[in-house]
Amino acid sequence: MDKSALIVPFDPWIRNRRALPSNACTPGPQRRSERPPKRRRSEAADPEDEGWGSRQARRPWSLLARVLTTLAGVVIAAWAVGEHAVQPTRSDLEAKAAAAPRRPQTFRPSHPTSAAVLAQIDFERVHRELLPAWVIAMQHDPYTIGRHEADRTFSALRDEAGKDPNLGVLLDDLHDKMMDDVRGHAPELTELWRGWNLYMARNGLAWRVEHHLERNPRGSLLFARSYNVLADMQVTSAGEPYRAMLLARADRTNLVEAFFGQTSIEHDGALVITDRIAEFVTAQMLPMFAREPALERTGQQRVFAAHVRKEAARMLTPETIDALEQGASKRDRLVAAAAALRERKGPGSTVIIDEVPWDGLSERALRMVSRAAEKNARKNRQRLTRADADFLARTSRELSSDEALQHALGRAAAWLAQAVVVHEVRHLADDRHAEPGGRTPPCALCPPDMSANERAELRAYLATFGTEGLGYLALMQACGSGAHGRGPSGAALDWVLSKLAPSGCDGPLPDDLYARARATEALLFGSNDAVELPEGFPTELPIPR
Repeated sequence: MDKSALIVPFDPWIRNRRALPSNACTPGPQRRSERPPKRRRSEAADPEDEGWGSRQARRPWSLLARVLTTLAGVVIAAWAVGEHAVQPTRSDLEAKAAAAPRRPQTFRPSHPTSAAVLAQIDFERVHRELLPAWVIAMQHDPYTIGRHEADRTFSALRDEAGKDPNLGVLLDDLHDKMMDDVRGHAPELTELWRGWNLYMARNGLAWRVEHHLERNPRGSLLFARSYNVLADMQVTSAGEPYRAMLLARADRTNLVEAFFGQTSIEHDGALVITDRIAEFVTAQMLPMFAREPALERTGQQRVFAAHVRKEAARMLTPETIDALEQGASKRDRLVAAAAALRERKGPGSTVIIDEVPWDGLSERALRMVSRAAEKNARKNRQRLTRADADFLARTSRELSSDEALQHALGRAAAWLAQAVVVHEVRHLADDRHAEPGGRTPPCALCPPDMSANERAELRAYLATFGTEGLGYLALMQACGSGAHGRGPSGAALDWVLSKLAPSGCDGPLPDDLYARARATEALLFGSNDAVELPEGFPTELPIPR
């Protein structure tokens, strides 16, 4: 018998089988695709086959258990690494800090303050010249012609103010942020300017800087105004103190405030701009005191003259009123003479005088008038005569040398400043107690379409008009300053006038303005707490020439 006939090819389906009997030999090899014949039920099961089958049945469940165990291990390992094993790198921390919203920090001096060092700094020059020059230079493109000027002006500012190391650090920080991104660093710049003002106040230095940002096609620009602090005082309302400052402009830039007062951008008090007050006093109030007016009064001056002069008799001394009357009469005659020259026709030289300052024509203007008069005299022309020139020169020099008039105008300006302080402190008090965004207590009787800002102006107007000794003057200032009919202030004033003076700014005024305003305020807002000015309120303010 050929022994090769007993050789059976390997098949994984015949694992652990016994050797085939000799009579099971097949004529050819078994193919790999053929499965072994099923065991008959009557055949006895092999224990080894049973173990193999059970293991095969458990394989899916075993695989699932292993997968779940592996996933649990990965989760536990990740938690351990994130919380305990690996600390974030410095780069990770810096990246996280850069992505997080910046919280501006209040400037805190890092060096000891020395009164002797501060005394060496010319703060008037810093605020009048050096700081404004640097801010203006920074408004040019720093990468072209403006860079050299910005560096030069900052160096001059740093050399003077930086004598104090704390101010040097503050200026360096301001410089870096303004050179980098004015808009992006706006919150930090606000804190730095606030730090400047706090440093001035804490060291008894009467200077202050206010700033704001404006956008243009080239980006954001920072504008700054410098002030001399004339008074820093506490004003009370309902027993609570509020800060109020009287400011005089220090820089000579072309920025002009469009307001008499405002609450500070830093929310630390009310700011009253005495330069604007002085302009209003000399241009609008002074003419009403002329004893025999040489010029026709405007409609508002005719309406307010009697009421304002009655308040003036209560708030100003007789000597002050007498100086105002004499000065107003002289200026009236000067203005009338200038108007007559403008109307005079004929051959010859002349000088057109459009505006006459409160202290008369300047020496430069008088020289021009004198030359024109001499030229006409030589040619026997009468359009502008030597007599005209002599009158203009004599009256102007009387006004410019009248110290009593200048002091009287300063006292009238302090009187008007009281009304502006009452208006602004009413804003502060309402903002402190109102709901967020409300600006005032609830006003159920206000028009439903009146905005929060309009309600705030309405309340402040009523508080000021209801203050005895100030109400008519404050109403005249509101009507004559251009607020009438513009923005929230104009809308609020229109509504107030409809209730207190239906004829408006050019019509008859009620004799009981104080009582009407107080009653309306209490009806609308539930209270009419007075704003109480301190005893040390300035009695006179500077009047620029």
